[in-house]
Amino acid sequence: MTGFTAAVLYGAYRFKYRPHDMPISLYLIQLRVAAQGVAVGSLTIGMIYMLGKRAYNHFYNVPSDPGH
Repeated sequence: MTGFTAAVLYGAYRFKYRPHDMPISLYLIQLRVAAQGVAVGSLTIGMIYMLGKRAYNHFYNVPSDPGH
């Protein structure tokens, strides 16, 4: 959520300083692509973290749910 908020705030800030010959629709398309990139990057980082955690637990025989 932080990345999405940062992308929106950055986009709003840069909207004021966009080239004046650039149509608003083109600017919004570029902003959407940037926001989707943030979303895909966040999912990728989360998947890498979970796979690394699972591999670490498997390698060191750490139980996945010690409470049960």
